[in-house]
Amino acid sequence: MDRSRDRARAPLPGARCTERTPRRVRRNARSRSAQPLTTAYGYTELVAETVDDPESGYLGTALDSLDRMETLIADTLSLARDGVDVGERESVQLSTVARTAWKTVDPATATLTVVDDRTIHADESRLRQLFENLFRNVDEHCEADVTVTVAGTDDGFVVEDTGPGLPESIAASLFDGDYTEGRRGLGLLIVERIVSGHGWSGAVESTTDGTRFVFGDIGITTTPSVVS
Repeated sequence: MDRSRDRARAPLPGARCTERTPRRVRRNARSRSAQPLTTAYGYTELVAETVDDPESGYLGTALDSLDRMETLIADTLSLARDGVDVGERESVQLSTVARTAWKTVDPATATLTVVDDRTIHADESRLRQLFENLFRNVDEHCEADVTVTVAGTDDGFVVEDTGPGLPESIAASLFDGDYTEGRRGLGLLIVERIVSGHGWSGAVESTTDGTRFVFGDIGITTTPSVVS
């Protein structure tokens, strides 16, 4: 007897309690794409609300992992869909895009400073994605009390942090097309593609005292007053 079909029909835990499912869970489900990840997240969150420690802590870790999976999937789809292409370029203020990206990532233990603001020509959506990936890298790999600075330059801008620096193998492979199978950092690959798609130049300087990404050859429209 094939029991796999019976198992496939078996209701998921809580399936009969749809009407009692918290509204927050239903909102989360609607906001996420209709993928198996949605089901896994929704039911894990639902069960987490009905148990105590230490089980709730274990499920919290599972939810964090599902969030990370969602980020990786989104990055992969973006890279596959968009490649190096960028959309229509417009005049955008560096500080506005950087702060919007910062609010999206919301690093828990870092602070953002913007100095020497600029209005540049860029695809705003892709520029925001560049910032989000750099900020997410800080959030995931740096310790507490890290400062991230976005600063305008004569021909572009820099993004630097006071974290522990990138692994040497990753720093050495950025912006030269040498993406090997063993290299980590899909988010940084997307940063490279965005830079290439705009026709900008990119470089990275990394030590144990921090990392500095330098982006140049960018069309600058104006240089507004300093934003802190």
